[in-house]
Amino acid sequence: MQRVFYPFGTKLGKDIFSLIPNTEAIAYKNEEIDSIRNESGDVLVANTRLAIHEQNILKYKNFSIFATVSSGTDHVNWDDLKKYKREFMNSPGCNASSVAEYIWVAIRDQFAGEKFNSSNQMSIPKVGIIGMGNVGTALSKLLQRKAIPFRFFDPFVAGSDSWQNVLSCNIVSFHVPLVRKTKDPEHFTEGMVSEKDVDCIMQNGMFLNTSRGEILSENGLNRLLMRDDLRLVLDVFSPEPVDENLAQKLLLRENSIYTPHIAGYSQLGRVQGTYLLAKQIAQKFGSTYPAELQNFLQYGLPWKTNDFLEVESNLLKESWKKGDFGYFESRRNNYPLREDLEI
Repeated sequence: MQRVFYPFGTKLGKDIFSLIPNTEAIAYKNEEIDSIRNESGDVLVANTRLAIHEQNILKYKNFSIFATVSSGTDHVNWDDLKKYKREFMNSPGCNASSVAEYIWVAIRDQFAGEKFNSSNQMSIPKVGIIGMGNVGTALSKLLQRKAIPFRFFDPFVAGSDSWQNVLSCNIVSFHVPLVRKTKDPEHFTEGMVSEKDVDCIMQNGMFLNTSRGEILSENGLNRLLMRDDLRLVLDVFSPEPVDENLAQKLLLRENSIYTPHIAGYSQLGRVQGTYLLAKQIAQKFGSTYPAELQNFLQYGLPWKTNDFLEVESNLLKESWKKGDFGYFESRRNNYPLREDLEI
Protein backbone atom coordinates (compact mmCIF):
# COMPACT_ATOMS: atom_id res chain seq x y z
CA MET A 1 0.00 0.00 0.00
CA GLN A 2 1.36 3.40 -1.01
CA ARG A 3 1.28 6.37 1.36
CA VAL A 4 0.35 9.90 0.31
CA PHE A 5 1.05 12.80 2.69
CA TYR A 6 -0.86 16.02 2.05
CA PRO A 7 -1.29 19.30 3.97
CA PHE A 8 -4.33 20.17 6.07
CA GLY A 9 -6.24 22.85 4.19
CA THR A 10 -6.18 20.83 0.96
CA LYS A 11 -9.84 21.09 0.14
CA LEU A 12 -11.48 17.65 0.22
CA GLY A 13 -8.00 16.17 0.50
CA LYS A 14 -9.12 13.28 2.68
CA ASP A 15 -12.23 12.59 0.58
CA ILE A 16 -10.32 12.57 -2.71
CA PHE A 17 -6.93 11.07 -1.83
CA SER A 18 -8.43 8.27 0.29
CA LEU A 19 -10.25 6.93 -2.79
CA ILE A 20 -6.99 6.21 -4.62
CA PRO A 21 -6.89 2.40 -4.66
CA ASN A 22 -4.50 0.77 -2.18
CA THR A 23 -3.53 4.13 -0.69
CA GLU A 24 -3.20 5.47 2.83
CA ALA A 25 -3.81 9.26 2.81
CA ILE A 26 -2.20 11.09 5.73
CA ALA A 27 -2.68 14.79 6.51
CA TYR A 28 -0.04 17.01 8.12
CA LYS A 29 0.02 20.63 9.28
CA ASN A 30 1.92 22.99 6.98
CA GLU A 31 3.88 24.42 9.88
CA GLU A 32 4.85 20.91 10.98
CA ILE A 33 6.06 19.56 7.66
CA ASP A 34 9.50 18.93 9.19
CA SER A 35 7.92 16.26 11.39
CA ILE A 36 7.40 13.94 8.41
CA ARG A 37 10.96 14.07 7.12
CA ASN A 38 11.68 10.57 8.40
CA GLU A 39 8.31 9.08 7.49
CA SER A 40 8.16 6.24 5.03
CA GLY A 41 6.05 7.47 2.15
CA ASP A 42 5.66 7.53 -1.59
CA VAL A 43 4.13 10.92 -2.40
CA LEU A 44 4.67 14.21 -0.57
CA VAL A 45 2.05 16.76 -1.55
CA ALA A 46 3.02 20.28 -0.49
CA ASN A 47 2.17 23.84 -1.41
CA THR A 48 4.50 25.83 -3.62
CA ARG A 49 6.21 27.40 -0.61
CA LEU A 50 8.25 24.18 -0.36
CA ALA A 51 11.12 24.56 -2.81
CA ILE A 52 11.87 21.30 -4.60
CA HIS A 53 15.65 21.39 -4.71
CA GLU A 54 18.58 19.29 -3.54
CA GLN A 55 18.34 20.29 0.11
CA ASN A 56 14.67 19.36 0.44
CA ILE A 57 14.94 16.27 -1.74
CA LEU A 58 17.56 14.97 0.68
CA LYS A 59 15.58 16.21 3.68
CA TYR A 60 12.53 14.20 2.61
CA LYS A 61 14.63 11.38 1.22
CA ASN A 62 12.03 8.65 1.68
CA PHE A 63 9.63 10.19 -0.85
CA SER A 64 9.98 9.28 -4.50
CA ILE A 65 7.37 11.77 -5.75
CA PHE A 66 6.92 15.44 -4.85
CA ALA A 67 3.62 17.03 -5.83
CA THR A 68 1.34 20.04 -5.57
CA VAL A 69 -2.39 20.40 -6.17
CA SER A 70 -1.76 23.67 -8.03
CA SER A 71 -0.30 24.33 -11.48
CA GLY A 72 2.85 26.03 -10.13
CA THR A 73 6.30 24.80 -11.12
CA ASP A 74 8.63 27.77 -10.55
CA HIS A 75 9.60 26.32 -7.14
CA VAL A 76 10.99 23.17 -8.79
CA ASN A 77 14.63 22.53 -9.66
CA TRP A 78 14.28 20.00 -12.46
CA ASP A 79 17.99 19.22 -12.58
CA ASP A 80 17.99 18.22 -8.91
CA LEU A 81 14.94 16.01 -9.43
CA LYS A 82 16.69 14.25 -12.27
CA LYS A 83 19.92 13.93 -10.31
CA TYR A 84 18.18 12.13 -7.43
CA LYS A 85 15.74 10.23 -9.66
CA ARG A 86 12.66 11.80 -8.15
CA GLU A 87 9.41 12.76 -9.88
CA PHE A 88 7.19 15.82 -9.68
CA MET A 89 3.44 15.99 -10.24
CA ASN A 90 1.11 18.96 -10.46
CA SER A 91 -2.27 19.93 -11.91
CA PRO A 92 -1.66 22.18 -14.93
CA GLY A 93 -4.55 24.48 -15.79
CA CYS A 94 -6.65 23.33 -12.83
CA ASN A 95 -7.42 26.87 -11.70
CA ALA A 96 -7.33 28.72 -15.03
CA SER A 97 -11.07 29.37 -15.10
CA SER A 98 -10.97 30.41 -11.42
CA VAL A 99 -8.40 33.13 -12.11
CA ALA A 100 -10.23 34.24 -15.25
CA GLU A 101 -13.43 34.68 -13.22
CA TYR A 102 -11.52 36.63 -10.56
CA ILE A 103 -10.26 39.00 -13.29
CA TRP A 104 -13.72 39.30 -14.80
CA VAL A 105 -15.31 40.22 -11.45
CA ALA A 106 -12.61 42.85 -10.84
CA ILE A 107 -13.20 44.38 -14.29
CA ARG A 108 -16.98 44.17 -14.00
CA ASP A 109 -17.02 45.85 -10.59
CA GLN A 110 -14.72 48.64 -11.74
CA PHE A 111 -16.38 49.43 -15.06
CA ALA A 112 -20.02 49.00 -14.08
CA GLY A 113 -22.81 51.44 -14.85
CA GLU A 114 -22.60 53.49 -18.00
CA LYS A 115 -19.79 51.39 -19.44
CA PHE A 116 -22.00 48.30 -19.69
CA ASN A 117 -24.78 48.01 -22.19
CA SER A 118 -28.08 46.25 -21.67
CA SER A 119 -26.54 42.88 -22.53
CA ASN A 120 -24.07 43.21 -19.64
CA GLN A 121 -21.28 43.68 -22.19
CA MET A 122 -18.55 46.26 -21.83
CA SER A 123 -18.60 48.75 -24.69
CA ILE A 124 -15.56 50.95 -24.01
CA PRO A 125 -12.48 49.45 -22.30
CA LYS A 126 -10.03 47.19 -24.08
CA VAL A 127 -8.16 44.48 -22.17
CA GLY A 128 -4.48 43.71 -22.62
CA ILE A 129 -3.45 40.16 -21.68
CA ILE A 130 0.22 39.48 -20.96
CA GLY A 131 0.84 35.75 -21.29
CA MET A 132 -1.37 33.27 -23.15
CA GLY A 133 -0.83 30.12 -21.17
CA ASN A 134 -3.70 28.30 -19.47
CA VAL A 135 -4.96 31.34 -17.55
CA GLY A 136 -4.48 33.90 -20.33
CA THR A 137 -6.29 31.62 -22.76
CA ALA A 138 -9.16 31.06 -20.32
CA LEU A 139 -9.47 34.81 -19.81
CA SER A 140 -9.45 35.48 -23.56
CA LYS A 141 -12.29 32.99 -24.08
CA LEU A 142 -14.31 34.57 -21.29
CA LEU A 143 -13.81 38.02 -22.81
CA GLN A 144 -14.84 36.72 -26.22
CA ARG A 145 -18.09 35.40 -24.72
CA LYS A 146 -18.69 38.85 -23.25
CA ALA A 147 -17.83 40.56 -26.57
CA ILE A 148 -15.09 42.55 -24.85
CA PRO A 149 -12.17 43.52 -27.12
CA PHE A 150 -8.68 42.46 -26.10
CA ARG A 151 -5.11 42.22 -27.29
CA PHE A 152 -2.47 39.85 -26.06
CA PHE A 153 1.30 39.66 -25.86
CA ASP A 154 3.11 36.35 -25.77
CA PRO A 155 6.27 35.85 -27.84
CA PHE A 156 5.60 32.11 -28.00
CA VAL A 157 2.06 32.37 -29.41
CA ALA A 158 1.12 33.16 -33.01
CA GLY A 159 -0.86 36.35 -33.47
CA SER A 160 0.75 38.15 -30.56
CA ASP A 161 0.53 41.93 -30.59
CA SER A 162 3.50 44.05 -29.51
CA TRP A 163 4.40 44.62 -25.87
CA GLN A 164 3.78 48.37 -26.18
CA ASN A 165 0.40 47.98 -27.87
CA VAL A 166 -0.85 45.65 -25.17
CA LEU A 167 0.41 47.88 -22.39
CA SER A 168 -1.47 50.82 -23.89
CA CYS A 169 -4.87 49.20 -23.22
CA ASN A 170 -7.29 50.49 -20.59
CA ILE A 171 -6.92 47.28 -18.61
CA VAL A 172 -3.71 45.24 -18.41
CA SER A 173 -3.68 41.79 -16.80
CA PHE A 174 -0.56 39.66 -16.25
CA HIS A 175 -0.57 35.86 -16.55
CA VAL A 176 3.05 34.79 -16.91
CA PRO A 177 5.21 32.23 -15.10
CA LEU A 178 8.14 33.45 -13.05
CA VAL A 179 11.28 33.01 -15.13
CA ARG A 180 14.50 34.25 -13.53
CA LYS A 181 16.81 36.46 -15.54
CA THR A 182 19.69 34.11 -14.74
CA LYS A 183 17.77 31.16 -16.20
CA ASP A 184 16.61 32.77 -19.45
CA PRO A 185 18.27 36.13 -20.23
CA GLU A 186 16.12 36.58 -23.33
CA HIS A 187 12.63 35.65 -22.15
CA PHE A 188 12.80 36.29 -18.40
CA THR A 189 9.76 37.64 -16.54
CA GLU A 190 11.48 38.56 -13.28
CA GLY A 191 11.32 42.37 -13.04
CA MET A 192 9.79 42.57 -16.52
CA VAL A 193 7.47 45.47 -15.62
CA SER A 194 9.42 48.72 -15.37
CA GLU A 195 8.49 52.25 -14.40
CA LYS A 196 8.15 53.18 -18.10
CA ASP A 197 5.88 50.20 -18.70
CA VAL A 198 3.52 51.33 -15.94
CA ASP A 199 3.35 54.78 -17.55
CA CYS A 200 2.17 53.20 -20.83
CA ILE A 201 -1.16 52.14 -19.31
CA MET A 202 -4.00 54.49 -20.24
CA GLN A 203 -5.19 57.15 -17.83
CA ASN A 204 -7.86 55.92 -15.37
CA GLY A 205 -7.14 52.35 -16.41
CA MET A 206 -6.58 49.17 -14.48
CA PHE A 207 -3.53 47.03 -13.59
CA LEU A 208 -4.05 43.42 -12.50
CA ASN A 209 -1.43 40.90 -11.45
CA THR A 210 -2.37 37.35 -10.52
CA SER A 211 0.85 35.71 -11.72
CA ARG A 212 3.87 36.42 -9.50
CA GLY A 213 4.83 39.50 -7.49
CA GLU A 214 8.41 39.29 -8.74
CA ILE A 215 7.45 40.31 -12.28
CA LEU A 216 7.34 43.91 -11.06
CA SER A 217 10.68 45.66 -10.77
CA GLU A 218 11.18 47.77 -7.65
CA ASN A 219 10.82 50.98 -9.69
CA GLY A 220 7.81 49.52 -11.48
CA LEU A 221 6.03 48.80 -8.20
CA ASN A 222 6.87 52.23 -6.80
CA ARG A 223 5.48 53.90 -9.91
CA LEU A 224 2.37 51.75 -9.77
CA LEU A 225 1.73 52.87 -6.20
CA MET A 226 2.16 56.49 -7.26
CA ARG A 227 -0.30 56.30 -10.17
CA ASP A 228 -3.47 56.65 -8.14
CA ASP A 229 -5.54 57.10 -11.32
CA LEU A 230 -5.12 53.36 -11.94
CA ARG A 231 -7.34 50.77 -10.31
CA LEU A 232 -4.82 48.39 -8.78
CA VAL A 233 -5.70 44.70 -8.30
CA LEU A 234 -2.94 42.54 -6.83
CA ASP A 235 -3.23 38.92 -5.74
CA VAL A 236 0.52 38.30 -5.66
CA PHE A 237 3.38 40.14 -4.02
CA SER A 238 7.10 40.10 -3.36
CA PRO A 239 7.74 39.06 -0.68
CA GLU A 240 5.01 36.64 0.31
CA PRO A 241 3.67 36.74 2.90
CA VAL A 242 3.70 40.54 2.67
CA ASP A 243 5.99 42.07 5.30
CA GLU A 244 5.32 45.21 7.33
CA ASN A 245 7.36 47.47 5.07
CA LEU A 246 5.45 46.53 1.91
CA ALA A 247 2.10 46.45 3.69
CA GLN A 248 2.50 50.05 4.84
CA LYS A 249 3.20 51.15 1.26
CA LEU A 250 0.22 49.24 -0.09
CA LEU A 251 -2.15 50.62 2.55
CA LEU A 252 -1.36 54.17 1.48
CA ARG A 253 -2.64 53.40 -2.00
CA GLU A 254 -6.34 54.10 -2.53
CA ASN A 255 -8.35 52.66 -5.42
CA SER A 256 -6.89 49.21 -4.77
CA ILE A 257 -7.83 45.57 -4.26
CA TYR A 258 -5.39 43.20 -2.52
CA THR A 259 -5.96 39.48 -1.93
CA PRO A 260 -3.67 36.83 -0.36
CA HIS A 261 -2.70 34.81 -3.46
CA ILE A 262 -6.13 33.16 -3.71
CA ALA A 263 -7.30 34.19 -7.21
CA GLY A 264 -7.26 30.55 -8.29
CA TYR A 265 -8.78 29.28 -5.04
CA SER A 266 -12.37 28.91 -6.15
CA GLN A 267 -14.07 25.60 -5.43
CA LEU A 268 -13.51 24.30 -8.95
CA GLY A 269 -9.88 25.43 -8.99
CA ARG A 270 -9.04 23.82 -5.67
CA VAL A 271 -11.09 20.64 -5.88
CA GLN A 272 -10.11 20.04 -9.49
CA GLY A 273 -6.43 20.48 -8.57
CA THR A 274 -6.71 17.79 -5.88
CA TYR A 275 -8.79 15.55 -8.14
CA LEU A 276 -6.41 15.74 -11.13
CA LEU A 277 -3.44 14.97 -8.90
CA ALA A 278 -5.25 11.99 -7.36
CA LYS A 279 -5.93 10.63 -10.85
CA GLN A 280 -2.23 10.95 -11.73
CA ILE A 281 -1.16 9.17 -8.56
CA ALA A 282 -3.63 6.35 -9.19
CA GLN A 283 -2.36 5.94 -12.74
CA LYS A 284 1.26 6.03 -11.56
CA PHE A 285 0.60 3.07 -9.28
CA GLY A 286 -1.28 1.11 -11.91
CA SER A 287 -4.90 1.74 -11.01
CA THR A 288 -7.86 3.84 -12.14
CA TYR A 289 -9.37 6.56 -9.98
CA PRO A 290 -12.94 5.42 -9.17
CA ALA A 291 -14.92 8.70 -8.96
CA GLU A 292 -15.87 11.67 -11.15
CA LEU A 293 -15.07 15.30 -10.33
CA GLN A 294 -18.77 16.23 -10.12
CA ASN A 295 -19.14 13.90 -7.13
CA PHE A 296 -17.14 16.36 -5.01
CA LEU A 297 -18.62 19.72 -6.02
CA GLN A 298 -21.06 21.61 -3.78
CA TYR A 299 -23.58 24.31 -4.61
CA GLY A 300 -25.19 27.10 -2.61
CA LEU A 301 -21.94 27.92 -0.83
CA PRO A 302 -21.95 31.14 1.27
CA TRP A 303 -18.64 32.42 -0.18
CA LYS A 304 -19.09 33.27 -3.85
CA THR A 305 -16.79 34.56 -6.58
CA ASN A 306 -19.61 36.81 -7.77
CA ASP A 307 -19.38 39.20 -4.81
CA PHE A 308 -16.36 38.32 -2.67
CA LEU A 309 -13.60 40.57 -3.99
CA GLU A 310 -14.09 43.79 -2.02
CA VAL A 311 -14.77 41.87 1.20
CA GLU A 312 -11.67 39.69 0.71
CA SER A 313 -9.52 42.76 0.13
CA ASN A 314 -10.85 44.53 3.22
CA LEU A 315 -10.09 41.49 5.39
CA LEU A 316 -6.46 41.53 4.26
CA LYS A 317 -6.09 45.30 4.66
CA GLU A 318 -7.55 45.18 8.16
CA SER A 319 -5.10 42.45 9.15
CA TRP A 320 -2.20 44.64 8.03
CA LYS A 321 -3.55 47.62 9.92
CA LYS A 322 -3.64 45.48 13.07
CA GLY A 323 -0.07 44.30 12.48
CA ASP A 324 -1.22 40.72 11.84
CA PHE A 325 1.18 39.74 9.06
CA GLY A 326 0.54 36.05 9.62
CA TYR A 327 -3.05 36.42 8.38
CA PHE A 328 -1.94 36.31 4.72
CA GLU A 329 -0.57 32.79 4.98
CA SER A 330 -3.24 31.60 7.39
CA ARG A 331 -6.03 32.75 5.10
CA ARG A 332 -4.37 31.16 2.09
CA ASN A 333 -3.84 27.83 3.84
CA ASN A 334 -7.35 27.69 5.30
CA TYR A 335 -9.33 29.30 2.52
CA PRO A 336 -13.07 28.51 2.42
CA LEU A 337 -14.69 26.94 -0.61
CA ARG A 338 -15.65 29.77 -2.98
CA GLU A 339 -18.43 29.02 -5.40
CA ASP A 340 -17.53 29.62 -9.05
CA LEU A 341 -19.49 31.76 -11.47
CA GLU A 342 -19.26 28.95 -14.03
CA ILE A 343 -19.67 31.45 -16.87
